[in-house]
Amino acid sequence: MYLFFLFTFSLQAQIKNDTITTVATDVKIAENIFDCGAVDRKPEFRGGTQALQSYLARSIRYPQISLENGSQGRTVVRFIINADGTVASPEVVRTSGDLNLDMEALRVVETMPKWKPGRIGKKKVRVYFVIPIVFILR
Repeated sequence: MYLFFLFTFSLQAQIKNDTITTVATDVKIAENIFDCGAVDRKPEFRGGTQALQSYLARSIRYPQISLENGSQGRTVVRFIINADGTVASPEVVRTSGDLNLDMEALRVVETMPKWKPGRIGKKKVRVYFVIPIVFILR
């Protein structure tokens, strides 16, 4: 699991009795991102798993070059569901072997509507979510 920390330091030097003291101010740390297994309530696509499958089926456009080459495969995409339900930072964690299929999987994930966010207790938190997207020619 990747944790992203954003540090913003504003350093200020103060001279007092011929000694220099450095004080860090305005330190901002990005909110933690939790694994799905570490939250009380996992993020949920609005409408549930069937609605997610329906969304993927409607939204995926098989790339023409992949059709012509007869490419098939499974792309596994990991992304973050933010505390407001938006999808962020999608990345391919397992390739289908066809860059065009992988790019289509990323496009579809990036355009997802808001989810119901994950929770720890009553607090909405950022959560990593992983989904496989299968490309099959019929």
